[in-house]
Parts: sequence; structure tokens; C-alpha cells
Amino acid sequence: MTERNKRRVASIALAAVVTARLCVVPATTALAQPGGAGQDTGGERIMERLDRGVVAVRSGESDVLVSWRLLGLDPEGIGFVVERSTNGGEYERLTRQPLTGGTNFVDSTADLSAENAYRVRAVAKGYPGKPSEAFVLTADHAVEPAVRVPLRDGGPRRDDGRTARARPHPRRLHRRWTDVRASRRRSPRRRTP
Repeated sequence: MTERNKRRVASIALAAVVTARLCVVPATTALAQPGGAGQDTGGERIMERLDRGVVAVRSGESDVLVSWRLLGLDPEGIGFVVERSTNGGEYERLTRQPLTGGTNFVDSTADLSAENAYRVRAVAKGYPGKPSEAFVLTADHAVEPAVRVPLRDGGPRRDDGRTARARPHPRRLHRRWTDVRASRRRSPRRRTP
């Protein structure tokens, strides 16, 4: 598998993980209070108590995509260290330096015929924090199906910067966007008295 395909599979799997497991709908301040709607909270912000939410999915024949949450109160410049335990053994560090560019990591060195547990440690100001709860990926786990979800306006971009157009699957019935736009432009039929 080429490096480009590995990145593509990783981004697809990440999008599926974010969509399926990591989306959190925040509660409104007024409804989260015991008094119900209309109660003044004095400007306090109500937040849910969340953990890192580590999730690992097998994203290819030899790759595991590990993803976790960035919390609202995390300091600027926080980094993360990813650790793996195989078959209940000691945790080994997978990253030499703390990751600061995102909240995902592709592990291509895992023995996928064995059970693997992944956890993450936040590193702030050079000091590692407590480890997160571990996520266990079972032995011989199937490759997860993934759906690509565009995370920016205009959808996915091609290498030249232009918006890529999605091509419909040939075996599915579909209605093209051009057909939808054309049907909206049609003038309404006039009723005859």
C-alpha cells in the first residue's frame, strides 16, 4: 500500500470515528440546571465531564488508527504520547516526541494477530499526565468500514486546490445535483381557472 493510500485510509477511518463515536452535543446552560429553562446561571459555563475517549480501529491490513479527544480546557500547545500493550503486557511508548499536530496516530508496527490495548498521555509544559483509559482492539479484528466526511466547506480538495466532485456509485439509483438544481429553477405551473 502506498504512503498516499495509507494517509487516505487513515483520514477516512478518522472521519468515521469522529462521526460515529466522538461527536458530543453540548447541553444548553439553561436546560442543564436543576431549575430548568429560564434560570440565570450567572455566566457560568456548564461542561460535561469527558475523558480522552481513545478509540482504535484497524484501518488496513497492517495499520491501526488511534484517535482521541482534544478537551475544551486543554492548554495551548498540549502534546500527546501514545502507548500500546500487547496481550496484557507492559505498555510501550509508540511516539518518540509528544504529538502536537492533531489527535490521531497510525500504528503500523502492531501485531494484529494479538490483542492490543492503546492509551494516551497528555503532555503539558513537558510533563506527562496520567494515562487515559485504554481501548482494547481484539486479536484479528476486521478492517473497519469507513465513510469519508468532508470537514471543510466545499468538500474534499484535489491536489491542484479545486473542489473534487463526488462520483455516484454506478449500481445505486441516485439523483445528480444538477438535476436537483434544475428542478428548483423550473417555474411553477400556472393554474388555469
